[in-house]
Amino acid sequence: ANALRAIFRWDEAETLLRERLKDIPDDAEAHFQLATVLLDSKRNSQREAEAEKLLRRSLELEPRAVASMARLGSLLVQHSNGKEAIPFLEAVIADDMFHVAATKDLATAYRLAGRIKDAKSAQESFSQLTVYMEKRNFLDDLLRREPMKAELHEKLAALLESGGETNKAKLHRDAALMLRKDPKKARVGI
Repeated sequence: ANALRAIFRWDEAETLLRERLKDIPDDAEAHFQLATVLLDSKRNSQREAEAEKLLRRSLELEPRAVASMARLGSLLVQHSNGKEAIPFLEAVIADDMFHVAATKDLATAYRLAGRIKDAKSAQESFSQLTVYMEKRNFLDDLLRREPMKAELHEKLAALLESGGETNKAKLHRDAALMLRKDPKKARVGI
């Protein structure tokens, strides 16, 4: 079904997922995927309502499914139900502090729930996170094109460290050190 979704064959993906759920009604991932298909193609209020039920069922079956929580939180925000969306979105961010969409949706959810101070804080976090992710993606892209440039690894390491991603930063610092010490060996390792 994921492959069909990836090539925009929505109807086939929907049919396949509905058949899957008939055969295995407790498949949390199939519930999530079908909800995604319903929200991403031919969207209308009826499909949104069904998608919400599917996401809730997915979370009953797999309560810590971050993707389901993020999608349900976003859908609840779109329906102006910020108060109910907040715990889902907070759980997503607790699991992945770099989840840009959930951070944005959380700011909106707080605002909808009348939690203006929290909304402002979440909006600021969203703005900072957006800038950070743009810089990170830019450096990642440069490194894909020029993986043997020690300076790029050092820049990315510094950025990652500033964002609290110390393990990833260490990998890039080590790569830069290897490139400077022994470029021939580095070519094999990078």
